[in-house]
Amino acid sequence: MKKCEDFNILLSPFGMASMRGTEDLINLKNFRVGNKYAGALSKGLKLNSAVSRVNLAENRLSPAGGLMFLKGINPKITEIDLSNNSLGLDKIS
Repeated sequence: MKKCEDFNILLSPFGMASMRGTEDLINLKNFRVGNKYAGALSKGLKLNSAVSRVNLAENRLSPAGGLMFLKGINPKITEIDLSNNSLGLDKIS
C-alpha cells in the first residue's frame, strides 16, 4: 500500500485470478496498466517469490515504464512478455 501511495495511484482490483496452488503466471495482457501501475506492480512482485512469469503485453508502457518495471522485479522472474508496448527497445539498456 505504501508503494502505491508513493506512486500516487489508487488501489483498485484488476480482476485477475488470485494466486492458488502452483500458479506462477500473472497475465495482465491488455489491462491498460500504464507506467505508474507498472512501477507499483514491480515492487509488489519483488516480494512474491511464487511468480516466475509475467505477461504485460499491450499495456501502454513507454521506455520509462518498461525500465521502471524491469529494475524493480524479483530476480526469480524468468519470463516477461512486454510485446506490443511503445518501449523503443533501442533505449533500454
